Amino acid sequence: MNREKITLLLCALLLGFCTFALVNTRRTHHRMQAMVEQTLSIDIRDDMPGQQAARLTRDIDLLCRTWEASSRTLSTYSRHDEVERVSEDMQKLRPLCDAGRYAELRLTLCQIQASLDHLLDTELPTVSNIL
Repeated sequence: MNREKITLLLCALLLGFCTFALVNTRRTHHRMQAMVEQTLSIDIRDDMPGQQAARLTRDIDLLCRTWEASSRTLSTYSRHDEVERVSEDMQKLRPLCDAGRYAELRLTLCQIQASLDHLLDTELPTVSNIL
């Protein structure tokens, strides 16, 4: 009888952890995608006015800080190469912004979006992910 209770408890804990992981991944994906979209909505060009450049810098800083906080939790249950791919692209943003390389900055933001989508896809409970 004790083995059955322990088995049920372990199954409940596993189900709870998996549910938390999926909900957290979806929430992080949604939040980060919204922040990247907001940053991409800025008219990024070489002759940006000072206000837009300052807003771009603030958005990039917020995006990087938010990812840093979220990536710690994600890396405990997600594949590290997926999380690392997004982290590497996040680290490129500020130097590109400071150097005024806005075309590469926009491309990196688009790569971050694709990497976030891929990260979510690998965490969804589909037959191919389970097997």
